[in-house]
Amino acid sequence: MPAATTLDEDQASALEHILNRVRDDPKGPAYFFLTGHPGAGKTRLAKAAIQALDSQYDIIVLTWNALSARNIGGHTIMDYFSLPFDQSGIVGDNAYMRCARTLRERMVKCIKTDRRKRIASMNAFLVIDEIAAIHSSVLNAISEAFKTIRKGQPEAASPFGGVATLLVGDFLQLGRVEFCATSSKYPPEDYPTGPCWSTETWHSMDPTVIYLTRFHRGTDQGYMTMLSEIRQGQQIREGIPRFSRASLEVLQSIRDRDGGKVAPRFEHNCIVLTNREVDAFHEKYLADLPGEAVVFDAVDQYFGSEPLAFSVHDVDKMGFKRSLKLKRGSKIMATVNDRDGRFVNGSFGLVHDIRDPTSSNPSITVKFDGSARPVTITAQEFTVYQDGKTIFSRRQIPVMLGACMTIHKSVGMTLPGIWCRFPYGGSAKSANQDIEKLWGQPWLLGACYTALSRTGDRKRVRVHPIRRTDSLDDSAVLPMFFMDAQAIEFDRECKARNWLALPQQPVTQEPTAQEPTPERGAAASETERTDLDELRRSIRDEIDTLRKEVRDHSTRILFAQKFGQHQAGSTYINPVVYCWSDPLLSEKVAALPPKVQEEFYRLMNEEFNLASAPPESNEVIGAPR
Repeated sequence: MPAATTLDEDQASALEHILNRVRDDPKGPAYFFLTGHPGAGKTRLAKAAIQALDSQYDIIVLTWNALSARNIGGHTIMDYFSLPFDQSGIVGDNAYMRCARTLRERMVKCIKTDRRKRIASMNAFLVIDEIAAIHSSVLNAISEAFKTIRKGQPEAASPFGGVATLLVGDFLQLGRVEFCATSSKYPPEDYPTGPCWSTETWHSMDPTVIYLTRFHRGTDQGYMTMLSEIRQGQQIREGIPRFSRASLEVLQSIRDRDGGKVAPRFEHNCIVLTNREVDAFHEKYLADLPGEAVVFDAVDQYFGSEPLAFSVHDVDKMGFKRSLKLKRGSKIMATVNDRDGRFVNGSFGLVHDIRDPTSSNPSITVKFDGSARPVTITAQEFTVYQDGKTIFSRRQIPVMLGACMTIHKSVGMTLPGIWCRFPYGGSAKSANQDIEKLWGQPWLLGACYTALSRTGDRKRVRVHPIRRTDSLDDSAVLPMFFMDAQAIEFDRECKARNWLALPQQPVTQEPTAQEPTPERGAAASETERTDLDELRRSIRDEIDTLRKEVRDHSTRILFAQKFGQHQAGSTYINPVVYCWSDPLLSEKVAALPPKVQEEFYRLMNEEFNLASAPPESNEVIGAPR
C-alpha cells in the first residue's frame, strides 16, 4: 500500500471510507465512483485501495484498453472474459457488444474457471478503470454476468451480483470507441449505446461519489487551473470557455510560435485529429531521421473466395500494416499484447536494432519506455475467420510508428510532452464559424480538453494554432473547446454529491428545552459551506505542496553535503548538484524514496568521477525518456 505521505488528505480520507464500507458495513453492497480533475490522483487512489484489500479479497480489475490495464495491474474486459471477435468475415467484428444480453451470455460462457470462481467468491471486489470508455451495453452486461455467476448468494440480485465495486474515470474526456459499424446482425441503428452513467445498472448502484480536485500529475498549478476552467463548461461563446486572465496567459505560453513547423525540443508525441494526418506526419518524421529506412512488407494469404464483408484495409487498422517502414531510433507503438508480458498494445518505445529485414523471419529490437533492456519482436500472424474457417491471414511485425497519434488514441495516456497540430492555422476571426463547425461535431466534443490533459506542465505543451494576442482578452481564443453538454451536467451532479465535501462529523444532538432552536436564518447556507470547504481544501493543498517542497529540498541538501565530502580535486562532480541542475531529472529523482535516492546518487558518483567524462542527462539511469 502506498505510504500515507504519498496520498493527500482527501485521498487518505476517501481511502479510509472505501475500506471501512467494503470491510465492515451493514448497509449492503458498497459502490463508489471515483472521478475528478485530470492529474488529481484517481488511479493512485484506486491502486491504494487495491493494495490495501489485496490480502483479504479476490480483486478483479478491468479496463477497456491494454495500456490502462497494465498501468493499474488488471485485465482488459475482452481478455478477462476470453471474448473473441465474431467470425463473420468482418475484421475486428465486436458489434455483438452492442447487445447487452448477447454479451452477457458470451461472458458467462467464455470465462475461464479460475476467473469464474473469483467472481463467485464471497470476498470479491471489482474495480473498473477508465470507466468513460465503457459503453452502456458493456456495463449492463458485466453486471448481469456477475449476477448470473453469483446466483444464490446474498445480494446476488443487486448490481454486479452484490460485489463491492469501484468505478474510476472522467466522463468529460473522450471515451467510448465505436464498435464495428458494418455488422448486419448488430447494426448501430438497431442497437444504440450511450454513456454507462445513463444505464439502469448505474442508477441502481447509486454510487458514492468521490470527486478529487487536487492536482498531482504536474506541478504547474496555473496549467491545471486552465484545464479545470475548460471542464467546468462555462462558456462566453460556443467553444470558448470563460477563462481567467491567468489562464489566458497560460494559453499564450503554450502557443506554438513556429506555426506547427518545427518540433519542440522537449520529449513529446504529436497529436492530431485524423489518421490521415498521422500518416502524413510519420512520412516526414521518418525522412528527417538519419539512416536508411527499412520496409517490412506483410505476407498475406487468402483462403477461398473473398467474402463481401471482408476488407483488407481494415487489417491495417488492427495494427498489422501491409507495409511497415522503420529506421533505427524511430519511435514505435506496439499493437498487440505480448504473451510474455514484456509490452502491451499501446506501449511506446524506440527501435534499437533491425535484424534480417529481407529474410523470412525478420525482427526488430525495441527499448520500451520504462524497460531496462531492449526486447526482440518478430512477425506474428493476424487471422480472419468466417463461420469457423480461415479466410485471410497476414504475417507482420505488430508495431506501428508512434511519434504521432490521434486525440482518440491518446485517451488514458500520460505523455511526457505534447505537440498539438490542429486545423485552421493562421486563420482570421472570419473563419470562426468554420472552426466552430469542426470542433462542435459530436465525435470531437471534449477532444481539445482531452489532448491538453495528457500532461500537466505548460513547458511540455505546444499547440498550433492559438492566436497571438497582447490584450489577453477572450476575443482571440479559437472556438475549439467544445464539451459534451450532457457529460458537463452529469459532472456537476457528481461534484454536488462529492462525499469529500459532505460534513464528516455526526450531526449534533437535537436542542434540549434549555437550548432554544436556532433561527433558520442563522444557519450557514449550503453555498457558504461549500465555499468554506473549497477554501479549506485549497489551504490544505498549499500546505501539502509546501511540505513536499521542504521535504524534497531538505533531502537534497543532506545528500549534497554527504557526497560533497567525497570531493577530491577540481574535477569532482557532485552527483546531487548535477541532477539538481536539470529540472526534469531532479523531479524524477525526487519522486524516489530516500533510500533509493541515496543508492542512485552513489552509483552516479562512481559513474561521474571514475569515468573520463560525465554522461548526458538523458543517459542517466532513471532519467525521463
